[in-house]
Amino acid sequence: MKVSGQFQSEETAGHYAAVKSYIETCYRNGINEVAALTRLCNGNPYTVKEIFADSGE
Repeated sequence: MKVSGQFQSEETAGHYAAVKSYIETCYRNGINEVAALTRLCNGNPYTVKEIFADSGE
């Protein structure tokens, strides 16, 4: 949770950064963000190998 423009703890900031990075990586490689978040919430996130395989790199 953010308080007055900053996070309450480093742990919370770390969680936010990890999810933000995951979403951004998926987006930049052509994976729908909602699909990526759905998989993440279901405990089956895209792996780096899957992300880059889907992008054709």
